[in-house]
Amino acid sequence: MRAIEKKLRMAWFEYEGFGDGAVFTQTSTSRGVFENALSLLPRHPDGPRRRLATNLPRLDIRMRSHLQSGRRFRAFIGRPETRHAALLSETVLSLGVRGSELVDDAAPDEGIDLIVLSGHGNDGEVWGTNTGVDARTDIVRGIARGSNNSRSGKTKVLIVASCSNANSAIARFWLPAFNHESPLHLVLGYESGYAGGAIGARVLGRFADKLVRHPRRSMIDLWRAANEPNRQPWAAIAAKGSEGLTLEEWVEGTVAPLTNVTQLSHFSKTATKGVPVRLGNERFRLRWTMEDGTVITPETSGSSHPHIGLFSGKRGEIQIRANRRRDHFETGDEAYLLIYRYRPEKPIDTTKLLTFDESVRAPNSKTGKPVIKLDPRPRTDIQTSSSQRNAYLITVADDGPDIVLPFKLADDATDSFPADGPGGSHGRFMLFFLAPGQWALENTKIRVDTISVPVIGAHLRK
Repeated sequence: MRAIEKKLRMAWFEYEGFGDGAVFTQTSTSRGVFENALSLLPRHPDGPRRRLATNLPRLDIRMRSHLQSGRRFRAFIGRPETRHAALLSETVLSLGVRGSELVDDAAPDEGIDLIVLSGHGNDGEVWGTNTGVDARTDIVRGIARGSNNSRSGKTKVLIVASCSNANSAIARFWLPAFNHESPLHLVLGYESGYAGGAIGARVLGRFADKLVRHPRRSMIDLWRAANEPNRQPWAAIAAKGSEGLTLEEWVEGTVAPLTNVTQLSHFSKTATKGVPVRLGNERFRLRWTMEDGTVITPETSGSSHPHIGLFSGKRGEIQIRANRRRDHFETGDEAYLLIYRYRPEKPIDTTKLLTFDESVRAPNSKTGKPVIKLDPRPRTDIQTSSSQRNAYLITVADDGPDIVLPFKLADDATDSFPADGPGGSHGRFMLFFLAPGQWALENTKIRVDTISVPVIGAHLRK
């Protein structure tokens, strides 16, 4: 098949094993799908590297080789370190090449159309140890912090080849990447675990091959077709209007212009035609609050804020507020609060995480029931990022808009929940609220009519 004229450029930044990056980069560049923007940089005098970018100090860009099915794939791959994390995450959608430098600029000589971040991941972060030390980039929150940065508008697609960073629970937090005068059009990633390694190399090689063979098929469909034979739980987040983005229209420059996107769709194996991403919950607000009153928000829940989170032995509150007058709680109302650990399928016992204060565990004088108690009965039909969750039955004690649940973290909480990856986190604990009228208990299963959106969780830290 005739190679597509090279009009698009890509750059791969790797945090762990580089096989998927080497195979995708060589396959896509040799077949004429992309040109490797990192190969435009001049050679470094000390070996098979490219010169270091001036505004990404000491970013290491090396030629990496990978043997796959008897064939050696070679490609220039960027290897970020932790010291690059904040700058790279905030500027990733405005990277380009000017002369001999990789730059963060709204008007580079050569823009970068496709950016890939690969490694371990969850909660909007990508990390790994391929530089010999733990490296982590808080990509979702970094893009939010840099949402006022100028962009060239060249970067249309971001691939996040890591676990769980494109799933339905986190989809809405990608909005700042799209809600910009020069928006991203598409994120390709995974609903849950990404295997990486040889499987990742096969998947990404197949994706590059399908792009050149089927330039008129949507990239989301090709991403699905590349992943499903290897049982990889693919996912995608698309701006409204870019769900059908194809390589051909991308190359030809006929992609429909977008600006300040406010509507997103989420795609996965169970939603191949896409479902709207709920960008907020206008009915209820949930949040974890620390002992000193600090509210844990999506912007402060990542590794870039290590002093914000849940700390063993400390106190805090879970706060639930009804935003609308007609949703205010009445004494005796019953609701459910689910607490679960993001992503891992390990059994969870939240009594080893926290103990609610006696004030909400003792029978209330008005209702004769505790405000909150662990209910061992319910299973749920709710899809969350973990199949393990604890359900708490709430019996409202007072009329009004608020339910406040004070608690104390267990002194040995971090022993009960081992750390999962670098960064000091011992798990991210999510809240899911089922308000009065939103659920019905049939036998032992909660049936849900409409679902409240969970807040981004709070990290348990040392």
